[in-house]
Formats: sequence, C-alpha cells, structure tokens
Amino acid sequence: MNAVVIVTHSTSFFIEHQLNRIQNLCVDPVEILIIDNTPPEKSSISNEIFHTTQEYQATFAKTNYQHACGSFSHAPALNEGFREIKKRGFNRLLILDHDVIPFKKFHIESNYALEGLLQHRGKISYMCPAYINIDLNKIPQMDFLPTHIKGESTDTGGQLHHHIERLGQREVRGIKQEHRHQGTDRFHEILDTKMFHFIRGSNWGIPESPALTEEQNKLKLQKLSQEFNILSRDYKLA
Repeated sequence: MNAVVIVTHSTSFFIEHQLNRIQNLCVDPVEILIIDNTPPEKSSISNEIFHTTQEYQATFAKTNYQHACGSFSHAPALNEGFREIKKRGFNRLLILDHDVIPFKKFHIESNYALEGLLQHRGKISYMCPAYINIDLNKIPQMDFLPTHIKGESTDTGGQLHHHIERLGQREVRGIKQEHRHQGTDRFHEILDTKMFHFIRGSNWGIPESPALTEEQNKLKLQKLSQEFNILSRDYKLA
C-alpha cells in the first residue's frame, strides 16, 4: 500500500484542490495523511484544513512545531508523518509540499528506492521535500532535520544524502524540474512533468526576512489565491 504525507502550514486554499487531484489522478491505491503545523493563533485556518481533510476522507493530524526557520518546523512534522506511516505498514511514501498539485496521471509505485527533486550544497546531494518518493522497505528510517555533512549546511531532508550514497545511481532517480518564471511570488515550476509547484506558496517564513503583519500576510495569500485561480485554468488544477 502507498501513502502520501503533506505538511500544511498557515494556508488552506490549496488543500482541497490537492486532495481532489491526488485522489483522481494517482494511478496506484493511496491513502493521504495531512499533518497540520499551523500555529495556534491561526486556529480558523486549521479548522478549514481539518474539515476539508474530512470531506475527502483523508487522515488528519494536528501538531505544533514552531520555529523561526521553516526547516525546523517542517522537518519534525515530516518525522512524525514518517513514523506514523511506518507504524501502519505502508510500503511506499510520497512526500509533497502542500503547494504541489498534480495535473496529470501519476504513479507512486516505482522500481527506484528513492525518487525526488535533487538539490546540491557543495559536494553533497539530497532531495527537496517538495517531492520525495521513498521505498520504505529500503529506507526504513529517516530523520528530516537539517544537519551538517562534509562541512555543508543542509535544510529539510539533508540526511537523505547518506541514503543516496548508500543506494547508488541505479536505485535513485532525480525528477525533472521545469521552471515557469511568472507570478507574484518568485516563480513556479513543473515537477516530473506532472505536478505544479507554487514555490513559496507553502507560506513558510524566512529567518532573514522581517515578519509580515497580519494585513501583509492576508494580502499575500489573496495574491496567491488569485494567481492560483488564473494558473489552474491552464493546468486543470481545480
């Protein structure tokens, strides 16, 4: 059996489209686990995510890992999801950011032990948690917390470098990444020719950036929502 784990954070308007598209476009049998890491002061957003998850009969878990750096919030939430999926006996796990939405039919089952969006820091390579597909029989344990490897600092998922080295090229596949330079929030990209990624749409904070006021954050989310509505027509995301 296959599972999808998605960590949500302070944004609810993507989740309905994401759940709908996964359930309609995933060729393989799949269960979806939503881990909501929205802070307590934004409980109305958490409630929206919870009700949408129920509507689509996915599993919902609430957690609260808050940190100035998004990786130190995202990573422990992913660790929690990874442990839960392992405990329930799934064989394959697809991790998606909650602003990654399929627009073509896709598989989770694969001949590779590890697939994902490769990123590089100096001499090391690991995978970005926007898209990571893991064979849990070949990678039974994983810690997503940022770390230091060979003198390089990593963000979420850096320790996958050790698995990439251990497994070798025949067991690891880096997915195709196509950039689309458009939109209000940096740019967007197509992952593995089948999924649309709204970069920065996940609404994680950047430590070096000043915190947005409530009004600024509201305006940002409004712009993202408007942008999504425009782009979704082209990629049939909604």
